[in-house]
Amino acid sequence: MGYKSGLYSHMKYLFLVTLCWTVGFVLPQLATTLQVVGAMFFVALVVICVFYFIDTRINAIRL
Repeated sequence: MGYKSGLYSHMKYLFLVTLCWTVGFVLPQLATTLQVVGAMFFVALVVICVFYFIDTRINAIRL
């Protein structure tokens, strides 16, 4: 019985280590993904603004 509880505590420790490692591994990935998404959103916004500006300029010239 003592061996079994010892094994259980060892498994619990291993689980905690794995969990910490996973969180430590996933969080930077998530942060990078968020940065990439944010950068893409910003670029898309700039492109839309530029296209809108050019479009209004063309319309103004046409009028």
